[in-house]
Amino acid sequence: MVLENRGGERLTGVRPGRADRWGDGRAPGRLPPPATLPNAGRVPESLVSVMWRGRWIMLICLVLALAGGFAYIETATPIYTSTAKLYLDYGGIPVVQTQESARIPRTDRYLYTQAELLVSQRILGAVFELPEIRRLRTFANVTIPMAYLRKNIHVEVGRRDEIVSISFSSPHATEVPQIVNDIVEAYLASRSDSQQRNSAQVMKMLQEEMARASDELNGKRDELAEFESTSMPLSLGSDQGSGVAQLYLSLQMEYTQAQLRASDAELFYRSAQMLAKDPETLRQYARTRSQVAAYAGGGSEIAPLEAQLIAGQSDLDALLAELTPDHPRIALLTAQLERIRTTIDELNGRFVRVLLAAAERQYIEAKDREEELAGLYHEQRQQVAELNSELNRYRRLITEVSDLEAHCQTVRTQIREVRTIVGEDVGQLRMKILEPAMVAQLPSHPQKSKIMAMAMILGLLAGGALSVLRDFMDQTLRSGDEIAAVLGVPVLGVVPAMSQRETVPSRGRKVHLQPDAPEAEAFRTVRTAIFFGAPKEARTILVTSPAAGDGKSTLVSNLAIAMAQAGQKTILLDADFRKPMQHVIFEVEHDQGGLSAVLTGQMKLAEAIQRTDTDGLSLLPCGPAVSNPSEILNSPRFTRLLTCLAEAYDRVIIDAPPVTVVADAQILGATCDITMLVLRAGKSTKKIGQRAIDDLQRVGARLLGTVVNDVARSGDRYGYYGTYGRSNGSGRSGSKAVKNRQVPSDGSGPKSAVAITSKGDR
Repeated sequence: MVLENRGGERLTGVRPGRADRWGDGRAPGRLPPPATLPNAGRVPESLVSVMWRGRWIMLICLVLALAGGFAYIETATPIYTSTAKLYLDYGGIPVVQTQESARIPRTDRYLYTQAELLVSQRILGAVFELPEIRRLRTFANVTIPMAYLRKNIHVEVGRRDEIVSISFSSPHATEVPQIVNDIVEAYLASRSDSQQRNSAQVMKMLQEEMARASDELNGKRDELAEFESTSMPLSLGSDQGSGVAQLYLSLQMEYTQAQLRASDAELFYRSAQMLAKDPETLRQYARTRSQVAAYAGGGSEIAPLEAQLIAGQSDLDALLAELTPDHPRIALLTAQLERIRTTIDELNGRFVRVLLAAAERQYIEAKDREEELAGLYHEQRQQVAELNSELNRYRRLITEVSDLEAHCQTVRTQIREVRTIVGEDVGQLRMKILEPAMVAQLPSHPQKSKIMAMAMILGLLAGGALSVLRDFMDQTLRSGDEIAAVLGVPVLGVVPAMSQRETVPSRGRKVHLQPDAPEAEAFRTVRTAIFFGAPKEARTILVTSPAAGDGKSTLVSNLAIAMAQAGQKTILLDADFRKPMQHVIFEVEHDQGGLSAVLTGQMKLAEAIQRTDTDGLSLLPCGPAVSNPSEILNSPRFTRLLTCLAEAYDRVIIDAPPVTVVADAQILGATCDITMLVLRAGKSTKKIGQRAIDDLQRVGARLLGTVVNDVARSGDRYGYYGTYGRSNGSGRSGSKAVKNRQVPSDGSGPKSAVAITSKGDR
């Protein structure tokens, strides 16, 4: 390829490698896998957001649940319930209670007993003896009427009163109160005979209890008297008991001290045996153990001898320096020193023997004393245990006698009260019907409000569970934060969704046609991210997507327009030979010439480049269809063409096919300076996004980041654009400011116009 500017100067050469163009001498490295990134995984979101996204599922479940509840209400057989209330008052003398039965209040026990009697076989049998009961439709198709009645009758005892409620339910509303009232009447009739016998039964019971308690009290008193006569001096004698306890404590203290002394004497004796070969060390050890008074004998005699030995040795050393060893004076002095040493050894031996004998004697005496005190201590401890046992038995007898006396007094008082109530029905259970059973006007089952409320709750719970399950199973990427966390790549920008009613050219040139729109501002945000995120040497920008329909062509065209408006001389290269779209967006012809025609030598590059209605932006359309796109893009001719375009333009933006569909994008990614991946919110999945990144990284593509496309404007957790683009009035001043803003370039600003031709065509 040869470049010619307007002055006719030619620029030739081969495009420098990417490692040199980055300026750091290294090829772009691979990104770390998502599993090694912090917070990798699906981005947590609020439960409200999940529910709102599954609101249609929840609505359908709610409608189905309500419909099911309504159908159940319409098809269920209505059940009617009638209730009678009976007042029961036990007004007699309380019967003597045992300790176990006293835990339950007297009134409650009798009320629960009467409740069981109401549904007993005797009462229900009396009811079924009535002819009108046997003819009722309620029992027409029942095999065992008695069991059916017992199962469906319900008796409830009041928690704060003495009222018993009797209820019965049946599909026949007029028959229910008749059954309940007959049960109550049968119960009242059964109680009239037993009430006459209550007074005599209560009196007999009290007298029997009084006789039993008196016999038991007399037996306990005799046992206590016998105990006081035989064991009282030992058990309760204050002086003797106190003396036994004091003697036990004293023996315990002496026994403990004897154990310590025996242990100390044994330790001293064993240590003396070990130090017997070193008398001086043994003497020092005896002094540290405070044994110097008894065992330091010989210490005062040895000290002068040791001093004489040291002085004689010093004199001997002095004489040896002057005389010969066989001199008489030296022999005499040597003999004296030997006698002194012999005397010291004899004194030390005697000291060791005396000390060991004394230590052994002390150890034996301490051990004998310990054994003597041990016998006395164990004997005294047994006496104390026997004393405590006698004391406990005495206290228990006194308590039992006191309790029996109180019990007899209570029974005696009850008998006295019973005798004063002559002629009254003692223990009578007074009964009164407060409310008879009436015909129910409304069915008790099914309860429409309760069933519909339960249906609503179940529908909401089922819809919520299905919504959470659907969201958990859904692998669709929905936001920039989620894409950054899951795929481990930065997000360069978020583009809001555009109306499908707009035409392809209108959406593809949104930045030019509607600069105030939020979408245009989003494209400018992506442009800014590229300016400040990519190296200054990066001129060729590849834009691809995981799959078709992600909106990459729309992003490419708007990004190219935004860069041109920022003062960057830009060319848009449509390298999607499979499904080209840039000629449709910019409404130009491409069948007569384009990229494919230039690469096949059918047209010069300068003739194939077309102008657009945006200043500073040129377009190289795809051109006629070719049969081998991958081979053309992988040819040296395309590499030289891309090098020439990078030298002539500030930015070369390439629209590539989807990376996971064909190999074209991988070929281009290995050639271009940086690569951008377009993901569509709500469509692209984690699996396909990761596959696209892996395919690009496999060929060494430098992935700058991703752009999230088609994000909802509102009503979703990702729609946050609103009317941001119109916040400054008409918005035109803002777009002009963006157009006139200085942006980073390669250092020389916009280049002058050049003519580009193919070396083969020339």
